[in-house]
Amino acid sequence: NRHRGFSWLGAPVANEENMGNGYWRQRCENGDVWTRNGASEKYIVMLNLRDSFYKNGGYSSLGGPVADEENMGRGWWRQRFQYGDVWSKDGTDYRFVIKFDLRDSWNRHRGFSWLGAPVANEENMGNGYWRQRCENGDVWTRNGASEKHIVMLNLRKEYYAKGGFSKLGGPVSEERNLGSIWRQDFQKGSIYAH
Repeated sequence: NRHRGFSWLGAPVANEENMGNGYWRQRCENGDVWTRNGASEKYIVMLNLRDSFYKNGGYSSLGGPVADEENMGRGWWRQRFQYGDVWSKDGTDYRFVIKFDLRDSWNRHRGFSWLGAPVANEENMGNGYWRQRCENGDVWTRNGASEKHIVMLNLRKEYYAKGGFSKLGGPVSEERNLGSIWRQDFQKGSIYAH
């Protein structure tokens, strides 16, 4: 069996449930079995990813799974759902999601290879801005995600050293290389870093 059956999932602990939108779920000891569209799509959500899924709103917030779990490397695991990606890290309590427009911005800005994994859940910063902190940079959206920016590495470090959102507001541009220095513009000023 593609999902390793009883030896991995354990015994069922609840009856099957019609979740809506074509999804059915069966909860087992170590993971949940999901099917969709007359069982043509079959997924499992196991262990830490399952914990992350339920900790972050479950089906009502994230919808059903659309892919199997992925080993992203460096101990990180991801599973994609309709409205967000669920993340966990081996040996830690890191259990986060990247949802909706922030996920779109994260993907647009080279995702895991560039920004790394999420290290916090989304935050409503006010003034139309949403932020999600990741290992190597922060993903930002504003105004219904018509504006999508990232603040990375030394620019991010300098941004927080200069007071962050409360002093500088949110980003209004992408970073720019000015030769030997990088610049990024914010609502109330610009940051420079090497």
